[in-house]
Amino acid sequence: MRSAPIAAALLLVACGAARAPEASDDDEATLTSFHGVSVEVDRSMPEVDAIGYELDLAVTDSTPGREAYRATSVGKFVATKSLGAVTLDFDGNAIESVRVAMGAGGLAPAPHARRGALLDVTLPRAARSGTAISVEITYKGSFAQADGANPDDFAAFGGLMVKQSNTEGRRIFASLGWPSKTRRFMPLRDHPRDGAMVTMRLAFPAAFTVLANGERKNVETTGDLRTWQFEALTPMPPYDFHIAAYDRWVERHDDAASGVRVTSQMYGRDEQAGRTVTGDLPRALNHMEGVYGPYRFGKTASFIEVPIFGGGMEHASVVSLDETLFSAPRDARETAFHELAHHWSGNLVRIRTWNDFWLSEGFTDYLTTRIVNQLDGRVAAAKLRAEHLSEALAEDAAHPLRPGGRDAASAEVDVLTIFDSVSYKKGARTLRMLESIVGEAELSAFLAKWFARHAFSAVTTMDFEAELSRETGKDLKSFFDAFVYKTGVPTVDVTLGANAGGEQELIVTQSDTDAAFPLEVALSGASNETLRVIVPVRGARTSHRVVVPFAPTRIVADPDDYLYGLTRCSGVQSCKSQTRCVRELCQP
Repeated sequence: MRSAPIAAALLLVACGAARAPEASDDDEATLTSFHGVSVEVDRSMPEVDAIGYELDLAVTDSTPGREAYRATSVGKFVATKSLGAVTLDFDGNAIESVRVAMGAGGLAPAPHARRGALLDVTLPRAARSGTAISVEITYKGSFAQADGANPDDFAAFGGLMVKQSNTEGRRIFASLGWPSKTRRFMPLRDHPRDGAMVTMRLAFPAAFTVLANGERKNVETTGDLRTWQFEALTPMPPYDFHIAAYDRWVERHDDAASGVRVTSQMYGRDEQAGRTVTGDLPRALNHMEGVYGPYRFGKTASFIEVPIFGGGMEHASVVSLDETLFSAPRDARETAFHELAHHWSGNLVRIRTWNDFWLSEGFTDYLTTRIVNQLDGRVAAAKLRAEHLSEALAEDAAHPLRPGGRDAASAEVDVLTIFDSVSYKKGARTLRMLESIVGEAELSAFLAKWFARHAFSAVTTMDFEAELSRETGKDLKSFFDAFVYKTGVPTVDVTLGANAGGEQELIVTQSDTDAAFPLEVALSGASNETLRVIVPVRGARTSHRVVVPFAPTRIVADPDDYLYGLTRCSGVQSCKSQTRCVRELCQP
């Protein structure tokens, strides 16, 4: 997801089990599949593992300014502990009925109570771990009116919305569930770790084309309504669930090498700009699949123009691009690459807590630079990395990449307090720095295995650190201590020491951190002689001796821009490309 800062979100609150009769043998049946797809239960999920949702939603009033809907949602869960109630996130809406089925039993009315944005549903009997639970809720609600709303005010903006006048002056419907607002139009476990499949039956006025996650299975018209049926049978974070409807999209498509169809649905007025924004997506998808593994979200990757919040949103298989992006199509193109890359980091491999937010956004910004490098070349990628560094340095002191350090039980942060350049840009630059430690090809190979190994599951930063250390054989503790679990920007100073016995001493000092990392130093002589040296930096001061067959007259530290930090420039010390010397520091 790419956007400007936004306001606070509600996080999932667990509910203790209510007292209920003991489970019978019939209740022991568990889910083995959802719409024909085999189910693998994640027993580490709190209370229940969300398997899938079936949403049947119909517009009941299409009068402009009064748009309303009626819906039935069936959530399929598996208990991960003994419990007497299931707690769902559900904000607003008027509940008409709640029914529950356990194991192989049928649906029956269930007592329920609301606690703010939570809904507690009492089970007919105590459920044992492994028991299948279905919760059916029928409810009514109104579309949020987006005209005049501040998209940076998430207390008012988001959920299932209608805008009466988009940039074409026409009415359009669109949902926005990030970070925890899918609960505004359907009851569910609304946390990124609780990935689930989803099917939707969506009835809208017949003039509208409706888009949603997954494969379109059927369209039928009854009277003034047209019902669109979709199946997304790959688990995704609940904030990915998406509904959009409009009557003037212009569609174009192209196929990636793997056969995945990349489609775009743009406003007619933005059709030409849209070609710049989305035209290279098949090539970007080819790169991602070639390096990091297959696209796992069906046969189609759609990119649609809607009014959301000024950026892009990675709704799995149906990415949203805000209508305001198309006035700057080259920048919007990069946003489209970012949202595509989320189909590996964030959508495919989810974050277990919001503290691990950088595993989604920082990884995705890093993958975006890899796409730009592949499609546009090294200079374009270097420029993008320099922009990342500049933005990250400005906000570094706000918080570490992972708030709470290595403590997996640390309090979960409000993601909107870390929705900034640290999570995005420092995250990307940290992975760039890891390239210099483990090797670019080695990091790419590791990430391909990481995405395959953790596909459709949730991970932590500590998982990433442990697995990368183990598989590369590198001791990364001091690096993660300095750049992931703490704040701080190192300033690196490279000076020439004594030249004795044909060996030149290079002295590297670093302030603010004492991390271990390799630092490349480029040496030049008066007759344009050059030599590049790798200095294994350890601690605050490192002395390294190397044979230099000429008298160095110029030093450039970190010439290929791997370092997350600053380098000094004075005397023989010069700045690398994409930086300039300001008060004896090379600034991006």
